[in-house]
Amino acid sequence: MLRKTRILICVILILSINISFAVRAADPIRVYLNNWQLDFDVQPAMINNRTLVPMRVIFESLGASVSWNDATRTITAIRYNLTVRTTIGDKNILVNGIPKEMDVAPVITGNRTLVPIRFISEAFGCDVRWDNATRIVYITSPLIQNVPLDGNGGSLTVVGPTLFTFTPGITGIWDFRTTNSKDSDPYLRIYDPDKNVIAEDDDGFGELDALLVVYLNASKTYTLLADFAAHEDPENAITGRYTLNWKPYMTETLTGGSVRVHAAIGYDFTPDKTGQWELRTSDCGSSDPYLMLFDSGGVLIGSADDGVADGDFNALLLANLVAGQRYTVFAGFYRGGVGSYTLTATQRS
Repeated sequence: MLRKTRILICVILILSINISFAVRAADPIRVYLNNWQLDFDVQPAMINNRTLVPMRVIFESLGASVSWNDATRTITAIRYNLTVRTTIGDKNILVNGIPKEMDVAPVITGNRTLVPIRFISEAFGCDVRWDNATRIVYITSPLIQNVPLDGNGGSLTVVGPTLFTFTPGITGIWDFRTTNSKDSDPYLRIYDPDKNVIAEDDDGFGELDALLVVYLNASKTYTLLADFAAHEDPENAITGRYTLNWKPYMTETLTGGSVRVHAAIGYDFTPDKTGQWELRTSDCGSSDPYLMLFDSGGVLIGSADDGVADGDFNALLLANLVAGQRYTVFAGFYRGGVGSYTLTATQRS
């Protein structure tokens, strides 16, 4: 009797283990890029022990633009200076024109093109790890370096820490900001040609987005680090993806007196007298003005967002200026606000 009981217990245990494995095998495959879970409208598939995922999601998550040639059934993905081209049913792939062979060919299922995730991710320089116990693919994007930004402005997707080179098309005030960050908490830092930090921000003008307003010279090349807020603590870093946008601000000339500001703008200002000058905003309503002052070399020498202690949103900036030298005043709106206000420049007696 005891022997039968032991046999019965063993059978139950074996069945339980088999059921557990069967349930686990049915678990969906999940994919994380820099600790950020990717969402797919068609579930990843396992073919010949290789994980395949919807091509548009993985390419765009890696910051690449994607095109599809229906006649040749060919996919082309481009990111910065890297081009990847692959064809349905063909194990051969071109990486910057160099032929390579994958373990499994791309397929079409559920009206979606699936591509092998490991090979595609590694083609973009990423590390890939498969956790068989949880059926999770972990993709880590390394620091990408020497990526040029368009000197006239633009936008692109950041999927991992990236060092951009930037030669502005015009001299003046430039705006670098992040959008579509969700919970990724972007971090921006810009260096001059001598690698000195001239500005940085991780959450200056929004809940989780970053904004840099800097004066740049068209004759110089700068370096922009686009990263994530916990960059100094990689083990606890919040990562993901976001959109980086950059553009120049229009610049006009400001003389002593007043001007009405309706949108963020830069003003070239050359004082006619040496001494302390007052840059003050008024009649702002609820628009919350923000002022920055740069010297002729583009160095920030003063800023103000609510310098008047009178309970409203007006700003006051005081600075000692030299007659005949050119300065640049940035008149903007704090936290990305809009509206209008009056900006007045006067010398204090």
